[in-house]
Amino acid sequence: MTVLLITIDPDKSPAKGGKDFGEYLERFKHVRLAENAFAVRTKEHPRVISWELGKLLGKDATYYVISLNAPYDGFGPADVNDWLKKHLKK
Repeated sequence: MTVLLITIDPDKSPAKGGKDFGEYLERFKHVRLAENAFAVRTKEHPRVISWELGKLLGKDATYYVISLNAPYDGFGPADVNDWLKKHLKK
């Protein structure tokens, strides 16, 4: 399993269809890092997730899917720090 950073620009990524971004995230173990940034645990390659997001958000969407690994550094809520510590590869 790998952890991916998914970040979207909601002003340029209006959800389309009956399935919204929040429902999409529920497919994964995930944690919200910031308002529009999420860490997700998956077996999928970043390109697969990017392709799925493109279909969901539309062709004019702005988003990035980036692999995350330890070490990392940052400050935030304890539950987010615990999630990252548990799921990021060392």
